[in-house]
Amino acid sequence: MAARKRTNSPKNQVEVTQENVVTQENTQETKVMRKKQIDLDMLVPCRNVTDGRLIYKSRKTGLQTVWMNHGDIEYMDVGELLTMKASQPKFLNEPWLVIEDEDVVEYLGLKHLYKRLVDTEDLDSFFAKSHEEMAQILDRIPNGTKDAIATRARKMVEEGTLYDNRKIRVLEEKLKIDLSLFEK
Repeated sequence: MAARKRTNSPKNQVEVTQENVVTQENTQETKVMRKKQIDLDMLVPCRNVTDGRLIYKSRKTGLQTVWMNHGDIEYMDVGELLTMKASQPKFLNEPWLVIEDEDVVEYLGLKHLYKRLVDTEDLDSFFAKSHEEMAQILDRIPNGTKDAIATRARKMVEEGTLYDNRKIRVLEEKLKIDLSLFEK
């Protein structure tokens, strides 16, 4: 017997199906969750997590989406995000952008990746952590986030705002960069 729950709203159409399955061997009920159905035309916010400008050109439509700065949000439809995942997966897997809709993240199979992300909304808060905390975080984050941190570290060394030698050593070791080149 199947239980269905349907949520209808202009922006979001999601259907969750849960079925109870009885096996002949041990007569225990097993719950099977079906993948949520997402409206492919639904617009979702996507945030730039690189440390600069990010440009995505659709291979399907040829249209360009531009995020000018870190933290900027542009809206993309789920269908285009599926195209992005298939044709230019680095945008989502590194990640260079973060989808800010949990249902769509799950639909695209990115939930496991997002669990490892550092909140890069404010990169400066990362640099306020101790060098031990920074090392632990750098061991588990994806490459795209590491790139954003490396770029920000370079700028901070140039500006003279990152000068703790312990933090600099951790960043150089974990990110495989040489920050001494950027010192004043």
